[in-house]
Amino acid sequence: MSDRIQKLQEGDEEAFQQMVFEFGSMVVNLAFRFIGNKSDAQDVSQDVFIKIWKNVKSYKGESSLKTWVYRITVNESLNFVRRQKINSFIGFLESGISISDDSAEEALLRKEKTNLVRKAIQKLPKNQRIAITLRSFKNLSYDEIAEIMDISKSSVESLLFRAKKGLKKKLSNYYFSKY
Repeated sequence: MSDRIQKLQEGDEEAFQQMVFEFGSMVVNLAFRFIGNKSDAQDVSQDVFIKIWKNVKSYKGESSLKTWVYRITVNESLNFVRRQKINSFIGFLESGISISDDSAEEALLRKEKTNLVRKAIQKLPKNQRIAITLRSFKNLSYDEIAEIMDISKSSVESLLFRAKKGLKKKLSNYYFSKY
């Protein structure tokens, strides 16, 4: 086990602060992808680091520290959504539509498309939603997703295949009805 992990497990506050500095923005960004609200994502990130502080002694080093933090963030984000009884828990697209760059009509069309994709993803089974978010919006490798979700790499491949197939089916009516 690394010196860093040992310091964390001994309760070294400086080592913990360094870890928060290193992973803080990653945790907030990942939580935001699941929650869709920056303020709530920041609250969840605080919960993540509190959970890490309380449970770091149980960290066995079987996965990288980053993967462990990712897994806790995913779980805390999903727990937040459950507690809030929010129908949509993946707010992966930021709403930064710039009307100055586009006409109002183009901005509305892009916003409509964003909402359709978000709704389609919300209808996917939970593990497919998690896998597609981690792969498409966090650019994680299949191996990293497998570690975070605690499943095999082939299961990740299967989840992503089914998620893409499901999204294609759910969105085909929208795209083909336009022509």
